[in-house]
Amino acid sequence: MASALLNEKTTKENQDGMQAVRASAPGRVCLFGEHQDYLGLPVIAAAINLRIAVEAQPSPDGLIYVEMPDIGERHCISPNDRQLYEGKRDYLRSCVAVLQRCGLRWSRGYHVRIHGDIPINAGVSSSSALVVMWLQFLVNAADEPLDASPEDFARLGHEAEVLEFGEPGGMMDHFCAALG
Repeated sequence: MASALLNEKTTKENQDGMQAVRASAPGRVCLFGEHQDYLGLPVIAAAINLRIAVEAQPSPDGLIYVEMPDIGERHCISPNDRQLYEGKRDYLRSCVAVLQRCGLRWSRGYHVRIHGDIPINAGVSSSSALVVMWLQFLVNAADEPLDASPEDFARLGHEAEVLEFGEPGGMMDHFCAALG
């Protein structure tokens, strides 16, 4: 489904026989052409050896409880309801909304922990890595997962992070996170 760089999906059963889901994505460095990809100009970018990851344990109540200890945030998402954004760039919910439009649904909830070592606001695509990793998790956790390629995850990531909020931006960061 997704490249080995993106998808570290592993499944192992917990004490209730339910399967855990994991996914991760790397940050990126731009060697040439920073802020040029959305202008249609050439860029040279590469994934870096810093990642953001999700570890999720299923829960029976249908809600996704998200803990983000690196930034001190917690969220509760009802993935089958219409997503109402709680902030300017509510990427967790925008990913759900994008996948809902693709027809995905989730009958099982999850207790999720998101953590990483990609510096925030350092120009190494922490938000794009978060979005691509979260999309991968949501697809893997869906009742009927999409058969999506890494390129599909990059395009979905661009839609969830950039287009959903009407902001300018290219796809360089999303392709680096999805392809490694």
